[in-house]
Amino acid sequence: MKTLSFKKLLACIMALLVLMTSLSVGMATALTEGDFEYSIDTEYDDDFNAIKSIKITKYNGNAADVVIPDKIEDLPVTIIGSNAFANNTSIKSVKIPETVVEIGGWAFDNCSNLTDINLPANLETIGGYLLSNTAFEKDGNNWDGELLYLDNYLLNSTDQAAGDITIKDGTKIVSGFAFSHNPNITSVKIPASVKTIDICAFDHCSNLASVTLSEGLETIGYAAFENTAITEINIPNSVKTVESLAFSHTAIESVNFSANLEKVDGDSFANCPNLKSVNVDSSNPVFYSTDGILFEKSQYDFMGDTLMIYPSAKEGTTYSVPENVEYLGYNTFAGLVYLKELNIPASVRSMSLASKTNLEKINIADDHEAYKSVDGVVFSKDGSVILYYPDGKKGDKYEVTSGTKEAEYGSISYNNNLKELTFPEGFEKIERSAVYGCENLETINLPSTLTELEDNFTGYCLNLTTINFNGTKAQWEALGTNVSGYYDKDINLVCTDGTILLVKGNEEPTFTTEPTEPSTSTDATEPVVTNPTTPAVTEPSEGNTTATNPAESEFEIGDVNMDKKLNIKDATTIQKYLANIVTLDETALKLADFTQDGKVNIKDTSNIQKRLAGII
Repeated sequence: MKTLSFKKLLACIMALLVLMTSLSVGMATALTEGDFEYSIDTEYDDDFNAIKSIKITKYNGNAADVVIPDKIEDLPVTIIGSNAFANNTSIKSVKIPETVVEIGGWAFDNCSNLTDINLPANLETIGGYLLSNTAFEKDGNNWDGELLYLDNYLLNSTDQAAGDITIKDGTKIVSGFAFSHNPNITSVKIPASVKTIDICAFDHCSNLASVTLSEGLETIGYAAFENTAITEINIPNSVKTVESLAFSHTAIESVNFSANLEKVDGDSFANCPNLKSVNVDSSNPVFYSTDGILFEKSQYDFMGDTLMIYPSAKEGTTYSVPENVEYLGYNTFAGLVYLKELNIPASVRSMSLASKTNLEKINIADDHEAYKSVDGVVFSKDGSVILYYPDGKKGDKYEVTSGTKEAEYGSISYNNNLKELTFPEGFEKIERSAVYGCENLETINLPSTLTELEDNFTGYCLNLTTINFNGTKAQWEALGTNVSGYYDKDINLVCTDGTILLVKGNEEPTFTTEPTEPSTSTDATEPVVTNPTTPAVTEPSEGNTTATNPAESEFEIGDVNMDKKLNIKDATTIQKYLANIVTLDETALKLADFTQDGKVNIKDTSNIQKRLAGII
């Protein structure tokens, strides 16, 4: 079934309604059919015709033998949602109809008596840990060495899977997280029968240096090979889709796509420090490449093209976006090695530059309708909002241009040159995480004119010690602002009538996610974990959970899912948290800080791996 991606649908609406900047989609109330809760899923074909189907969201019955219907409301059942059957100990067998093409992660997690289940022949997506903690998974007779297969699908592997892995011929899908965070795998061969490598299937396999992909592969899923050791990859001609972060943080030097490529996300190869070129066959109807830079062709007369991938290691310090480009893909310029100055023409109407780019200067064309630049810093056209302060911009002091009134979310982030930042009098609003990750920033100067200072307006500025507020203590208290995030040092608020200690360094830090734009992708099928014996895990939001330093606990540090076992699932859960797939509750965040350095980051997952491997 060919459908129009949400990104293209959104772009079309934006082109038709110039003043619209966002699209909101409402959530329908859960519907029921017998013991099943469900929702109606809607996609759109190329002609914008609605295609409706049923998604099973929850099973409330206690039958031993469950038969999932193939239709509800005379619509086909096509999706089984994440955790839909989780923690049901009554189920012994499940019959899934052939209409189902997608099963979310942990769909049957902790169905401890489940021994018999079929998977439909036409499945396209299998989320991670489909049968974790089931009788089927625990039965050694269902394992082929260190690999767990069901029908023609590879579902999981043990921590002992090591060396050269050859996936058996006939396998159709390598499911989500099947080998995630395994440091012992060095090579993998994917047979021609495999159509899909699903979400995070091999992510953070730190010693995986050789990957053989075969003709027949069609989809490479979200973060499938993120943070592996591969230096080269041959993308088969059969590949149609490459999802977000699929090969990010790898040492790949070049990529060549065929004429069959239909979709690739802008950050599929983000932060690849050796990547010099991304090329596509000239006969491809969707994409084209120019000088190793990948573009997406406009499919409509009223839209311009999209710059999808600018290779991180492409040589040259200055680049001018072509005049025919209207959109910049998400994280298009992440992790740049050589590029320092970017010129944006008036044609570009949508761009994402919130990630770490290393850019020093961004120049906006004088005739641009929405943006302008002042000394390489991006503002709204009227100058009232600061939008992007390049994270590589030189200079240890910066005073926001007079007349500016607002600082947008993530607008001044990751610049490690800044030591002092000043918002001038007349400034009115600073959004959450507007100042973030500027590790050498020592001083922030705030005006008395602030009327809205959002909680967590600054975070992970490790050397921040002083916030000068050109107002009184009473004015500050009226703002009602909570300064959180992690800081190495005490932070003092200096008002005109005295000083307030806002933060005590290294004590009771508050963990927040890095400022990132919310993904509009609907492709990731990973779950919301609701197991009552594990920490609450919910879909990420801008109001992420806070936590204090670990205190006395019945759980071992690192045991994020609180099953009283330290294993690979704990490392995986932390990785999903860092990738904004899930969030963790207060207790889980305390346990996730495995290194006890007051931060939850990739070092915690790595050290859990080392502990499991007996290295530490």
